[in-house]
Amino acid sequence: MEDMVDRVIKLELDEIETYGFPLDEVFGLEINYDNVKYCLITKLASNNKNLICFGPGAFQRDQRTSDGKLITPPFFSRWKWHKYFKESFISYADPIFFYDEEIKVGWFVGTKDTWYLEVVSQIIKKIAINQQIKNDNILFFSSSAGGFASICLGTLIKGSKVLVNNTQFNVLHYKKIHVDPLFEFLQKDFPDLSRSQIEEHLKYRLDVIELFKRENYVPNITYYVNTASDIDIYDHCIPFIEELKELPQFNNYLTTYFYKEVKEKTHLPMETNATVKFIREYVKQYLYNEEESFDNNLENNLIKSTERITKENDSHKLKISSLEKENEELLSKNNSLEKTNDEMLNSKSWKLTKPLRAFINLFR
Repeated sequence: MEDMVDRVIKLELDEIETYGFPLDEVFGLEINYDNVKYCLITKLASNNKNLICFGPGAFQRDQRTSDGKLITPPFFSRWKWHKYFKESFISYADPIFFYDEEIKVGWFVGTKDTWYLEVVSQIIKKIAINQQIKNDNILFFSSSAGGFASICLGTLIKGSKVLVNNTQFNVLHYKKIHVDPLFEFLQKDFPDLSRSQIEEHLKYRLDVIELFKRENYVPNITYYVNTASDIDIYDHCIPFIEELKELPQFNNYLTTYFYKEVKEKTHLPMETNATVKFIREYVKQYLYNEEESFDNNLENNLIKSTERITKENDSHKLKISSLEKENEELLSKNNSLEKTNDEMLNSKSWKLTKPLRAFINLFR
């Protein structure tokens, strides 16, 4: 990672939640856990509570830099895409490439005792906690094998969302040239088991349907698939939908977009501009908690309305108090007038002049 970023932070798993990460700058993160090295390229936003995570696909092991230097693990996909997004960003690598020189894609299957992807999910959850990012605001995106990892992570981190393009749903349905080296690697960990026994033992790491059953949960998945790619349509898309519709756990959403892109390698994902565009649209529509902003505004409006009503009530109370005081004064005056009137009516002068008043009233 030192060749990619200026700064690499090395931590233990239990240090992540409380570490003071730099904000708004790209850095490498290396986590050593159970003698395995997990590598991520990360950029954490200071003013955005969303997180987009990108997984890796297949890699050619003979790739070299422009100056002829052999590219070595860790391998990242789309790690430079942080520049396209204002959200927090993670690109994570598969540790398997450190431990085998033949494997070109590993699907994070891991070893007998450790499922690499499960550890990656713990790392991402702890980063999210550190940054106060809710699961609802985490999006996993990638294509092909990275799409498979995205679906698995979306299943392990409940409430997060998944966006994939030409993904695998079952490792065993993919190309033999990529799957066989993986099982040669696994055979070292399972020397007494046949390949079919290894497949059965690790089925939840190889087939997302089996993981859904294990977790009793199906994430919210949005799936873009090229209808011109036979391997994607016939080996992955159709079998997945047929199995998914029979799952009692399937009570969420699978949104599928079919598009046709005829090119030499039809399994390849959409080109960068189109991919960035539909990720941004997805984030805008589903991630940035507009509902939460609305709720906050609503709460603020309610507080202001309550304060206004309280002030109006206080004003009314003052008016009522003033009127009550005026009423008391009028009653006092009225009592005084009634007393004066009684005194006058009972006076001798009033009684003596009564006949005269009666005579005067006759001429009115």
